Order: sequence, then C-alpha cells, then structure tokens
Amino acid sequence: MGQQFSGRNLCKRCSRGLRFPTIDYPFLNPEDVLAQSPLVKTALNPSGPYSLEHGLHRFECDYFLEDGLPELPILAATASQGCLFCRLLRHAILSFSAAENGSCDAIRIYLNYFWGIRPAISQNGAGVNEWILQATLHVHDPTIADRSQLDSSFSVSCWSSGNTLFWPLSRNPGGRYGLQLRMPPLMSEQSLGEQNIAFLQSNIHRCLEGCSYKVLVPGAFVLSRLIDVQGDSFRLVQKEDVELRAMHNIRYATLSYCWGSKAEGLSQLRLTKETTPQLQSGFVLEAMSPVQRDAVIVCRTLSIPYLWIDALCILQDDASDWERESSMMHRIYGDSLLTICNLKTGSCQQSFLSRQQQLTIPFDTINSSRAAECHRVGPGSVVTAPTRVSVKDTWSRLEFESTQWITRAWTFQEAAMSTRMIMFANSGVYFNCSAGLVWEYNRVIKEPLRFSVSSIFDCASKTEVYRKWNLDIAPQFSGRKATYLSDSLPALSGLAQIFATVLEDEYVAGLWKNDLLNSLFWKLKGSLAGSLADLISSFDAPYIGPSWSWIGRGVDAGSDVGEVRSFGPGLCALYPRHSTVLLRRQCTTLEASSVTLGADKFGKIGSATLLITGRVYPLGLGCCNTSDSGQYKDMWDDVGNFCVERPDGEKLAFSYYLDFFPNSNNKTAARNWTQDLILVLVGSIQYRDDEAGEKSIQEPYGLIVHQAAQEDMYWRVGTFGPSTLESGSEMVSDLSVDFFQTCEETTVKIAGTSVCASYTLVLNPNGYLLPSAICHDKLQQSPYSARSYTHTHSGTWEGISIQPSPGPCPRVAGILIDYDAVEAVDIQTTIPIADQSEGEATEDRVEEKEKEKELH
Repeated sequence: MGQQFSGRNLCKRCSRGLRFPTIDYPFLNPEDVLAQSPLVKTALNPSGPYSLEHGLHRFECDYFLEDGLPELPILAATASQGCLFCRLLRHAILSFSAAENGSCDAIRIYLNYFWGIRPAISQNGAGVNEWILQATLHVHDPTIADRSQLDSSFSVSCWSSGNTLFWPLSRNPGGRYGLQLRMPPLMSEQSLGEQNIAFLQSNIHRCLEGCSYKVLVPGAFVLSRLIDVQGDSFRLVQKEDVELRAMHNIRYATLSYCWGSKAEGLSQLRLTKETTPQLQSGFVLEAMSPVQRDAVIVCRTLSIPYLWIDALCILQDDASDWERESSMMHRIYGDSLLTICNLKTGSCQQSFLSRQQQLTIPFDTINSSRAAECHRVGPGSVVTAPTRVSVKDTWSRLEFESTQWITRAWTFQEAAMSTRMIMFANSGVYFNCSAGLVWEYNRVIKEPLRFSVSSIFDCASKTEVYRKWNLDIAPQFSGRKATYLSDSLPALSGLAQIFATVLEDEYVAGLWKNDLLNSLFWKLKGSLAGSLADLISSFDAPYIGPSWSWIGRGVDAGSDVGEVRSFGPGLCALYPRHSTVLLRRQCTTLEASSVTLGADKFGKIGSATLLITGRVYPLGLGCCNTSDSGQYKDMWDDVGNFCVERPDGEKLAFSYYLDFFPNSNNKTAARNWTQDLILVLVGSIQYRDDEAGEKSIQEPYGLIVHQAAQEDMYWRVGTFGPSTLESGSEMVSDLSVDFFQTCEETTVKIAGTSVCASYTLVLNPNGYLLPSAICHDKLQQSPYSARSYTHTHSGTWEGISIQPSPGPCPRVAGILIDYDAVEAVDIQTTIPIADQSEGEATEDRVEEKEKEKELH
C-alpha cells in the first residue's frame, strides 16, 4: 500500500499548494463554487486561478518553486526533512527530464489540478471523472544569448517550456469527498496485481466475443519459431518441429519494445547460430533480459502458452533469415492473440512491470481534523507537450507521444497490425483494440490508439485507401527512428503488402504507381537541409530511397526519416476540408519504377527512377520575386510565391515549397541558384467547394528539379502550384496551363541518389561466390568468408555485371552475378573498396587463396 501521511508530512510550500480547491465546501462541485468566486479567470481578471478550457476545468495551485539543476537542492532539502511530495516531485523530474534539461541550470515548477467537464461511464457502470495533478516545468538555459544585445527590437528569454509531469488522482475507499468528486477507485499497487489481471482478462474476453476483425491475409500461416513459456524452463520451438506444424490457431503473444543502445541490445539473450542448440534444449527466466522476462510473466499470468520476440525468433546473424522474417511481420503480429507493448522503458534492460510508489494525501492539507478524507496520487508520467491544446489530446495520448516506443520505425507497423495490445506505460496499464483504448485508472473506453490496418477494409473506394496511406501512414511513420536508416522500407513492408492487395497497385519506394499525381507532392515539417548545396550533398548519403519519395529523405543519417507534414503542390493542399480536389495529368508520361534488393519486393531498394515526359520551364529563362521593393527583393523563403518573368515584362505568379531553406544567411541573394531550378509540369489542379458547388479554374502544378551530377538525371528539390496571392495585390497574373504549352517538351529522369546500394561479394566454405545486398551501415565481415567487398557503382564492379533479379543462392537472394565476367577479372589486381564512413575509396587486395578457389 502507498504510505499514509497527513498534512504534517508535507512542507509548508506543499501544504499550501496541494490544498484541494473548494475543500471548504465539500458538498458542492468545485466548478460550481469556483465559477461564482473571484477566482474565475475572465477578460477582466486574466490572472484568476480557475478556468475552463479544452473541455477541462483547471485550477492553478498556490505553488511556485525555482530550484537549481541538475541536483534540485531545494527539493532535496525538504525531501530529506520528510516532505514526501517533494521527494516524489524531485524523483520524477530527475527520472523523466534529466536528459532534456541539458545545459539548463535552473527550473521553475508550477502545479495545477485538472478535471473533466462531465463524468464518463466506466466499464463497471459507474460514472467517473479524470482528476489530474500536473506539474508544469520551465527551464533556464544560460547559453541562450539575449537577442536584445544584438538587436534592440528583439528580446529572447532564457526561460522556456520544459516537460510536463502528471499524476492521476483516485479516491480512498470509504471517503465521501472523493466519491462526491467522482474520482475513480484506487489503482493497483502492482502492474500485474489481482485488480489489473481481472481488468486485462475481462477486456480480452470482451474483444474476442464482441469485436470483429477482417482476415488481413487469407491462407494458413505457420510461424518459423516461437518460445514455449509453459514449463519450468522455456525453449525455442521451430517450424520443423512436429509440435508446431501440428498445431492450428496457436495462442501466442508478440512483444513490441525498444532494444535501447547497441550495447544493450547485444547483451540481451538472442538467437544466433551458436545459441540455437541452447535455446532449443531449454533456458531459464534468469537468462533473459528484464523486458523479455516481463513479457514471459505477462504470458504466463494470462495463460498464453507461446511468445514471439524478435531477438529470440529471428536469427540475428543470418541476413536471409532476417529478410524473410521481417517481410512477414504483418502475419506475425496480425495473427497473434495480443501484442505486449513496452511504452515505459526505452531499453530491453529495463523492466516495464515495476511501478512507482503511490502517495496518499489529505484533501485538506492544512486542517488536520479533516485528514481522514484523502486521495491517492497515482503513478506519474511525463509529456513533452506543455499542456493539452484540444479535447482529443488526452493525457494518455500525450504520454504515448512522448515515449521512445512511439518514435521507433518498427513499432509503427507492429501496432498497426496488432488486433489487441496491452500497453505498459508510466501512468499505468492500457488495453487497446478496435473498440477503443481503456486505461486501468478510470476504465473508460476512448478512441482507439492511432492507425489500424483493418480500417482500410471499411473504405468505400480505392481513392479512400490511397488517402489513408498519404494521411495516416506517411505522416505517422515518417520521422520515426531506426537503428539503421536502411530499415525504413522493411519496417513498412508488411503494411505495404496489405495495401497492395486492396489497391491492386504496384508499390514504388513508399508511393503507389496509380497515385503519383497525389503522392509525389509531400511536404516535410521544416526545411530538410540548411541550403540547396546541403540538400544536394545529402543525396550522396547511403541509399534509402529516391529524391522524389519522402522515404528517401533522411534528416539525420542513421536515425530517422523526415516527417511528412501534409500533401500538396506549393502552398496548396491536396486534402482540404470542405472542398474536393480534381486533378488532371498534364504530362505525356508519368512513370515510377524501383529495383528491390533481395526477395522482399516491398523491402530495401537499390535504385528508383521517376520518368516524366512533359513541358518544362527553366527559371534561368526569367524569374523574379513577387515584390520589387525593399532589400529582400531577391530573397526566397522555403515556402512562398514567386514569378515567371516573360521577355515582355509580364509576371506570372506561382506558389512553391522547397525541400531546403534557401537563405540561411539573409544577406545572400537567391539569384545565383534559382537559375539552376526547373519547373516540370505534372498536372493541373481544380478545387470544388462542397457546399457552394463552385469550381475554381484549372491551374498547373508540378515538381521543381535540379540537375544531378549525372548529366541526364535530376533531383527533386521542391514543388510548385497555384499562386496564393490575393487578386489585385500586384500587377501580376497567375501561372496558367496554357503558358506551359509554349514551353519545350522533354523527358526528365528524376533519380534517387548518386551512390548505388552496397553489395558484398563473399566466398563461402565450398568456394561458391555468394552475393549479398546489404547497406553500408550493416557492412561487416561475413561469417562465410575471409573478406567482404563493397560495390558502389550501379551496373558493374570491375567488369562484374550485377543484375537485380531473383537469385539461386539459398542464403542471399536478389542479386545475380555474371560468373563468366567474374572469371575474366584479374582478381590479383587492386580493387577499390568504398569506405562509406570516410566518403573516400580505400584499397584492398584479394588474397591468393581466394584466387585458387573455384568461381561459378
């Protein structure tokens, strides 16, 4: 049980600040009392502590503390003197916000009570209200210079919003005031206490009996491996075992979690060729990492006999096994009984079943005669948002958005494919299914968590399915981190396979062939690179995807992909509210193709090309800013309006969106690089007002491209669309489709990168040449050869012809070698090996013993 204490167990600051609002009127609702008092916040009283906003009542506590970082000495002192809330608060700040505080040297803390505008009906039939205690943190960073020293017209404060902490509040049994406030009953002291076990079992049963799910992929599916967790020791069961092949409708759970750092991930129990016999013969709970152990405990508690964990069910030192299993994630997670999600910790070495101590505090922290009326401060959590900004921003969702789990690339597909999820978070245990998300705290069913792939089967048309991909998949998946950026497409492969079945369309580098008029016009949050030169140099990074797909836009090489904000050419939107967009193709050819690496045609790609045959206009023929006044007439922002300038002086306006920030230095004129940009007409766009039925005129839109290093290739560097200038704002006309009819028609090839994917040529113990397609960031010595060589030129490698096609090699499918060409190569000659880490070629020599081996 949580530690009981009265007002004297709080310091003076906490006794004053935590006193419950309107405790002097215990038989009235707090909002009824506050609304009639001078405390209400109004236009005439903007500093009042009570307000109603975003569907929540808010009371600003009489609490303020400024403390030093990183040790929080003031809180440490009062905690050591016996104030348990100071101890709780200090521990929460140090646990949740230490990494984010960085160079900050001070923190300000404010407390608020929040409660719902009306009670909701919980699963047990009672009306309950969410009560939250929130700590808002502001941090001081001395490294931020006061801009007033540089420019008297600006002033920048060194104080900024930090994280926000929150704790759910529940009522003690028998307390009349907590019942009056409709506070939920006490939360369980343990994540898998008796109360929570009943909560999970009842929701699993409810979902199995009442929720309907589409069969995502028809046909029988047998997993390659599972962990049998039924006995005193556990063992790896493989598909070849009679036991697994003979079983139908196997009850198993999947685990979704973050590995953590490379060292943490490698130190967990993993399936390798060496450990396979040990795992098959049996192993004990103590051999597993904390997260693996917790997942086993959850399975055994809920009587689920089998468990799937990637580290234990995929051979970690076999590239072909990894590729095969990763391409089946949609079946593995989609067919499981439920998925156990660790939102609480960011490492496989940290348990998610442990729970913070809960504190019991009297409503009246000053009057000891009323100390019997108490409430419980539940397990705390952190959100990165400063506060809720809409009714949909529930505490749970804000917490989920702040977890490391939700930032990882692989967890998106795992969650989207799962029919049921048990989610362990700092604030408690959650159950999610198609019916909704339920928190153990108040047990109210709310809107389901994020996107579920089963929702595409409810779409009325393929247009709606394409829309879901662009508005649900692209924005939610992009921006997520992967240990290897090259995993971006494999981490989306299972979802893509489901969409491909429904759409009956071809998947090309994260986009769909029959939806290119929409999907080519993505916009990222913020400029991708500091300048055009930086953007172009980024295309020389290890290949992930083409410049024309959002999947190829890595913000931080090796970590994540640029986050998609929306879709639309220039400043326009392709999915506006209250309007229908009508698109027409205005180019002769619009074709996209990609070459996959390996057996998974939805996985890694080696190259991708977009071919457009249509009208083009090089801005070097004449362009100007929309304004001819002021010192910034030659300046561009990353978004805005610009003009084509005709020889007769006529100006034709269009809007643009650039994938870079053109003027990182505002004193740098734009004219020196705008001459290199080309407008490529793709289509025309027309808007129809759904209410008035009025249509706009058809206006041109397309891509902005820049010459690549290769003569006949271009990069996508932006998009253009209809002007957003108000009519009559300048003596300019809008750029029209007719204008492009006077322009040259040509074929533009828009590529992905100047560096082809890396290949490795290895010799196995039998002397056969084994090709494998791997990215440079996973390049390592092959266990089957003395040496690996990386190929970084498309087409050939020292006379060796490399063709992307299904290969006969049992270990690494996807690349064929022209063996006759291999035999013609003098393998004693020096062969340049691309050193991707340094960006320069290094040299190595094939050993004499490799020369003597038979080449096939």
